Amino acid sequence: MKEQAVAGTVRRLTRKRVVVGVVAVLVLGGGSAVAATRPWHSTGSNATTQLAKAQRTTIVQTVSASGTIAAAKQAGLDFAVSGRVTHIKVKVGDVVRKGDTLATVGTQSLVAQRAAAEATVNADEQRVAEDTPGSAQQAADQAALVAARSSLTSARNAVVDAALTATINGTVTAVNLSVGQQVNGGGTGVLGQTGGSSSSQVSIQSTSTFVVSATVDDTQISDVKKGQDVAVTPEGAVTTVAGKVTSVSKVPSSSSGVVSFPITVSVDGHPKDVYAGSSATLSITTNKAVDVLAIPTLAITYSGSSASVEVKSG
Repeated sequence: MKEQAVAGTVRRLTRKRVVVGVVAVLVLGGGSAVAATRPWHSTGSNATTQLAKAQRTTIVQTVSASGTIAAAKQAGLDFAVSGRVTHIKVKVGDVVRKGDTLATVGTQSLVAQRAAAEATVNADEQRVAEDTPGSAQQAADQAALVAARSSLTSARNAVVDAALTATINGTVTAVNLSVGQQVNGGGTGVLGQTGGSSSSQVSIQSTSTFVVSATVDDTQISDVKKGQDVAVTPEGAVTTVAGKVTSVSKVPSSSSGVVSFPITVSVDGHPKDVYAGSSATLSITTNKAVDVLAIPTLAITYSGSSASVEVKSG
């Protein structure tokens, strides 16, 4: 009796033709549906029919890649002024904050230059005040005063630059200085996303913000776009951390005949147990369909390029 009741139900099924892709998904406006599935090995009137309820779900298409975790920021710092190193206040491994003093050079000659520049400005201001208003001499003295004030600003900055300070929060990774060493000025804090110069006098890298440098196969790179969500799994980790694609290179690289494209992924927030230098696997979400109605693949009947399913009516 039960088999006969099921057969009767099948005879009352209404066939609805829908377009399906490589996955068995029906995108409907709402409500619920029941799909009739038939085992592929059953034929004839004795074929059994099962009813399978369609379910709302999320379909995600991903591209896999692997890469190396790096600090999101690294600063390579050099003294902007010349002088002899008087103090080194940090060592490799020290944690510093932006603005902390890392090392200093002697300021005696710099202070003397500042005093001389101040005296020049005072003298030029006095001459301008004594000149006949609107005269050629006043114009010339005014130009000299402007130049003297610029020199004073530079002299004052030089005294400040006698202290090498941190430009980011992070950990000191290199100190290429010694007390008594003569350094040449002209350096600036070089801030990079993935690394600074190894020859910098002091190098710092962030320890709480990270990026992943990876490559994607040439057959999949067309699916990868800036801003896509990424699940990052560091080597040895059992949980993933979230990230986003921040850059996709248009210039390919080739190794052993395999062409790939470099990408960069930023890791969200300040995750724990993530370390620069370790490897990671990436799962990049390239396409996503939310709240779709999914049915078993066995419920689909194909006829040429068309596909249909039977839905129970009533």
